[in-house]
Amino acid sequence: MTLWHLKWRLYRLRQRAKPSALFASTLEQRFQTAPTTVRRPFTFVMKFATVMGVLALVIGVGTSGYAYASDDVLPDHPLYGLRTTIEQAEARIAPTMLRQAPDEVRAKILQRRIKELRLMRAKERLMKKERMQAFVQKAHDENVPTLEHTTDTRMKYAPLLKEVDEEVAHWKEPSEDERRKTREEAQARAERRAEESREQLERAKKERLERVREQREGR
Repeated sequence: MTLWHLKWRLYRLRQRAKPSALFASTLEQRFQTAPTTVRRPFTFVMKFATVMGVLALVIGVGTSGYAYASDDVLPDHPLYGLRTTIEQAEARIAPTMLRQAPDEVRAKILQRRIKELRLMRAKERLMKKERMQAFVQKAHDENVPTLEHTTDTRMKYAPLLKEVDEEVAHWKEPSEDERRKTREEAQARAERRAEESREQLERAKKERLERVREQREGR
C-alpha cells in the first residue's frame, strides 16, 4: 500500500466520524427545547408517606415501642432519652400530618410527665432534688406556653395546668423569704412541743403529789 492510499483511507475515516451539519443542528435544537425540570406531582404525598412510615416503624418496633409506651421507662431509665425524642418528632408532625391541634399534642405529653412523676413516687425512684427540679421545669417550659396561648386553651386545660404549677412549686428552690418562713414555722412547732412537754410534766407531777397525799390520808 502506497503512502497516498494510506492518506486517502485516513481521510475517509475522518469524514465518517464527523457528524453532518444537519444532524448537529437537529440535536442542538432538541436539547434546547427539552424541559429543564422534572415534575413530581406526588412530592407531598411521598413526603407524608415517608414520615409516617418512619414514625410508625420507630414507635411500633422493638426497643423504640417499649421506650415509648412502657411505664418502666422513667427519667432514670437508659431508654428515656429515646422516648422524649419520639415525642418531639410526634409534636412536630402531628399538627400538619395528623391534623392534631398543637395544644392537644402538648397536653398529651404533659399528662405523660405527670404520670411519670406519680410512678416515680409510687416506685420510690425519685431522683436527686436538682434533677427533679430540672425535669419538672423542662416539662413546664416545653408544653405549658402552648396550653396558655389562648383563653379557651387555658380554660380547657385548667386542671392540668394547676397540677403542673403545684409540681413546679413543690420542687423549685425556695426563696429567702420562704426559707425564713419555714424556719419560723419550724421554731414555732418546736416551741409548741416544748410547751406541751412542760404541761405534761406538770400534770404528771400534780398527779403524783395527789396520790401521795391520798396515801397519807388513808393511813
